[in-house]
Amino acid sequence: AAHCIRETPDVFAANALVRIGAVDWRCAEPTSCDVRSVARVFINPEYTQVPRITADIALLILAQPSTKRPVRMASVKAPLGSVAELQGWGYVEPSPAESTPGVQDRLRYTAVQTRASACCNDLYFDADAAFCTRSIGAPSATGFTAGECPGDSGGPMTLAGTDILVGTIAYVMVRAEDANDNTICGRVYASVEMSAARYRPWVASVVADL
Repeated sequence: AAHCIRETPDVFAANALVRIGAVDWRCAEPTSCDVRSVARVFINPEYTQVPRITADIALLILAQPSTKRPVRMASVKAPLGSVAELQGWGYVEPSPAESTPGVQDRLRYTAVQTRASACCNDLYFDADAAFCTRSIGAPSATGFTAGECPGDSGGPMTLAGTDILVGTIAYVMVRAEDANDNTICGRVYASVEMSAARYRPWVASVVADL
């Protein structure tokens, strides 16, 4: 996600490592994942947070190819009502037992369904370039059972049962008074993911110019 690049792209690339194929953050088994440095970082030129958050997507170019099989990037946007899976390392609850406080050592995932944009605040939501999603399942007294959270940003959204990348995790529509509560997240509020199909031409143009 573009909002994760808090330094200049060159500084971020110089300090970043990418773990590919990992289900354990520590990559405890030597063959379990690839660890790669980053050669270059590109932020989508349309990225902005004012007046609405748009194009919250960045592209990392690896210094060396990965041996892992890549996902396939969707060429058309998934329709409303599609079931997808989100994956990420983000908060479940703050815990000093984790390697990084609040961030999980094990990769987590949850199922979501794409909804009409009315479930998100249109002030911050670009329906042509993003998805509005809610966790699948009946809400309890405290909300839904799961959802994206801080630390999940930039993670994949794949069409359920496939390796097709339909989106990337961006942000949660949280009320200002709940903005610092990392245990609420998508369990209570709708989530927003950038559409892979919308930004596929930009990714292709960047790669072609390398």
